[in-house]
Amino acid sequence: MPTSTNDADNNKQPPRQSRLEAEIEEILTRAQAEKPLPPPTPFRRPRRPRGTGLGKRLPGTSIGATAERWLTAAPLLTAVVLAIVAVLISDLSPLLTRAVVILAMVALFWPYISRWRRPDAPGSQMWRGRTIEIDRSGPSPLDEVRRWFRNRR
Repeated sequence: MPTSTNDADNNKQPPRQSRLEAEIEEILTRAQAEKPLPPPTPFRRPRRPRGTGLGKRLPGTSIGATAERWLTAAPLLTAVVLAIVAVLISDLSPLLTRAVVILAMVALFWPYISRWRRPDAPGSQMWRGRTIEIDRSGPSPLDEVRRWFRNRR
């Protein structure tokens, strides 16, 4: 609302825009003139196949695959859980208790067992999806221990 009653004062041009306002106006004008990007496509997980019959199973859901997944992910936790189960069933069946204790021992040493089953390619390992080269020159840790025992004699 004008404060002056003089028409000459009211017909003046608006004050000049600051440099920042001019840049913002220019950016907005350019953005409206350019073709906007399409909206991003939403991420959808692939659907699992539905089994209709009793014989159909999803891949990797067998008892062996589940056990291997637990042994690989948390071998110590699996061994402790099996040891607790062995204590709980010790009064029911000594044979079953021994079997569960043996399974607990296997779970405890599973990382070493799986390492011997499928050794890595010599000199190369994966890290964040990339192959890295590791110089493995020199004696192995086992050779170092043997040398240490020989030097103690």
